[in-house]
Amino acid sequence: MGKTRQATTKILVLLAIIVGGCSSDIATDDNPVLLTAEATPRRSQVDISTDQEAGFTDITVRLIQKNASSVGDSRFLTVLLNRYRVTYVRSDGGRTVPQGFVAALPSTNVTVGSSVVLANVQILNPNAFTQAPFAALLAQNGGVDPDTGQRFVKVTALIEVFGETLAGDNVTASVQVPFTFCNGCGNI
Repeated sequence: MGKTRQATTKILVLLAIIVGGCSSDIATDDNPVLLTAEATPRRSQVDISTDQEAGFTDITVRLIQKNASSVGDSRFLTVLLNRYRVTYVRSDGGRTVPQGFVAALPSTNVTVGSSVVLANVQILNPNAFTQAPFAALLAQNGGVDPDTGQRFVKVTALIEVFGETLAGDNVTASVQVPFTFCNGCGNI
């Protein structure tokens, strides 16, 4: 009985390895296109008391065909961009981040081998400077970030652009934009 149980266990382990290997092949991205993004922020240092334009950036989105020989008609690879998501991560050791959001993009097509510029994409809510973590930097709130004890907050905006090929495949591009926020930056 013991040898039968060992043999059964070995077979089950072997099957788990084989199935695990197959599932990773299934999960491979077989989308024939790659969407890339680059951001051009207005500023990297933002004075929350005077700079209201910092919450916008231009994003250049490019569409690259991965393997030209695998697809006959590239017209179906055109991507319709439809929305974007912004989340944040602190790069200064702090824990409190601005609230993320998802927003619609104006319908924009990107064809294989070309790029488009999404101008004035909002990456920071207009009232973000009156909310955590930035509100702590205001003089009436102490002027110091409670997470780090500093007079500035370093945040990286993580921007994901979403679209769909005319063939129905979902595509995503992402880009990171680092910022330093302060109140009266000249004194830092």
